[in-house]
Amino acid sequence: MTTMSESCNLKMYNAGGLHVANSRDLTLFKTFLAHILTATVLFICIAAAAVTLETLADWIEARHYSAVLSIGCHAAAYYIFASDIVFLIFFLTVEVLKFGREVWRSFKRQ
Repeated sequence: MTTMSESCNLKMYNAGGLHVANSRDLTLFKTFLAHILTATVLFICIAAAAVTLETLADWIEARHYSAVLSIGCHAAAYYIFASDIVFLIFFLTVEVLKFGREVWRSFKRQ
């Protein structure tokens, strides 16, 4: 008789019992989740920098300092945030495609 941990390492069945998931499949899923969480954390950090720069631009504008500096800070903040969104979408798309390809390869091997 196998223990629960041994059976989880060998095989796990979904509700219909159609798919056999081995430890490699679980590793793929864990790696996928780690990449998605890393991308989310990086997105939040860069977005926070853009929001900080935007707040600084508003502060400069409220104090009637250089208009060029204020416009430059606003432009940089918008550029950073827009780039952040584009790169997040690109990274998530690439990771989903890589994960899907690996899952498909795993299905084909079985």
